[in-house]
Amino acid sequence: MPKPSPATVRRVPEGLFPLVDIQGPVAEAGRSLGYLWQDTLMYSASRCSSDIKPWWTCQPYRRLVSRYAPYLPAFYESMAKAANVPLWAVGVDMEPSQHQRTTEGCTSFAIQPGATLDRVPISGQTKDTPISRVYQYQVLRLKLSDGPSHLSLTYAGWLFGHGFITGGCAIFRNALYTPSPDHGLEYPLFGLIALHCPSVEDVIRIARDHGVRTSAHVVVADEAGNIAGLELTHTGTHVLKPRKGIYTHANCVFASKKDLKRETPIAHFSRKNSLCRPDRMRELLEANQGHLTAQQAMYALADGLNDPEGICRNLSDDVMTTAAIVAQPTRGLLHVTRGNPAQNWTQTYSL
Repeated sequence: MPKPSPATVRRVPEGLFPLVDIQGPVAEAGRSLGYLWQDTLMYSASRCSSDIKPWWTCQPYRRLVSRYAPYLPAFYESMAKAANVPLWAVGVDMEPSQHQRTTEGCTSFAIQPGATLDRVPISGQTKDTPISRVYQYQVLRLKLSDGPSHLSLTYAGWLFGHGFITGGCAIFRNALYTPSPDHGLEYPLFGLIALHCPSVEDVIRIARDHGVRTSAHVVVADEAGNIAGLELTHTGTHVLKPRKGIYTHANCVFASKKDLKRETPIAHFSRKNSLCRPDRMRELLEANQGHLTAQQAMYALADGLNDPEGICRNLSDDVMTTAAIVAQPTRGLLHVTRGNPAQNWTQTYSL
């Protein structure tokens, strides 16, 4: 009997991600998450130096939080008290294997209102990671009565996630394989602030003014329908714009010739397979130009043409599509699949 291809193997059982559903005022919501995430926060505390200050009290974060997310200090204080950890131990948003160079991929997109059926912005991405991430993701629905509401795919203890905050921006990310800068804002903290920004231009300005200590591409979409792709590398912040109301990107550098020369893809993520994914995504989206929907966007993310180098990837337990996300911020909707979107049903969450 012939050996099955990667596409015919179900690596992730059908099912849903855990939903963390918190509602109420800032202080009560922070306390609730502190109780819920206590084990994770205690583990973070055990790994942090006790002489550090809470990140939101240090410049330039202090100034940025004061402008874009003034409720966060009170939120973190309630969280720390409930979790019984020092204040400096919360808000240290640490993604699993954040400090390891992994073979992560991801294909991201954003669509302007004029290209959609309902004239609303749509954005999202696949998450291409080791299979272990499937069992670490959570959907966070944080509905604050005296602050903005969150809806994102994230991890325990991690406020910043892939999704959106009301009145702010939707944020999605792809790894780039170029040298990282040794200065700038920490990426999870930059991302959390960016989610709160009312416009794409605010996010661009923050990235350019302060730099971001990562090598990654970020697609940013605001509620007005503006879109920008930010390639964040050791040479600075490079901005890309949508074409015909549609924007797509994967793991390859487009904007800087200097970065292109220093691009060093690894393992399953070569420049060739990274180029074919945004091209295929654009082909699928442009075929429905002017009447695109969240359903069609998710269908495109599930595309496996050129398997195993398709948008939806099922190569091995070390590298596969572990989630797909489509956001409709102005409708308060987040559509998520647990694992491969070609093999698992979409679950819709609403604010």
